[in-house]
Amino acid sequence: MQRPLGISTSMLNTEFEPHLLGEVARRGITHLEFYTPVSSPFFESDEAVQAAMAAASEHCLTFWSVHAPFGGEVDLSQPEEL
Repeated sequence: MQRPLGISTSMLNTEFEPHLLGEVARRGITHLEFYTPVSSPFFESDEAVQAAMAAASEHCLTFWSVHAPFGGEVDLSQPEEL
C-alpha cells in the first residue's frame, strides 16, 4: 500500500501564501497539514481561506488536517482569545 506524501505548511518557513502550493505540488506532495500562527493576518479574512482552498484544488492537493494554534499564544478553551 502506497501512502500519500504530505507536508505541514509550517515547513515552508514563511508566512503561508496560496501561490506556494504550486511549488509544493511540483515536488510530488499531495496532502497538507495546514498551519499558520494565530498572529497571522490569514485568520482575519474569509477571502484568504477561500484563496487557499482554491489554490489547493487547482494543484490537486488535499488538506489532510488543520493544526490549530494553541499553547503559549492562545487557549482554545477561551473563545475570546481566538
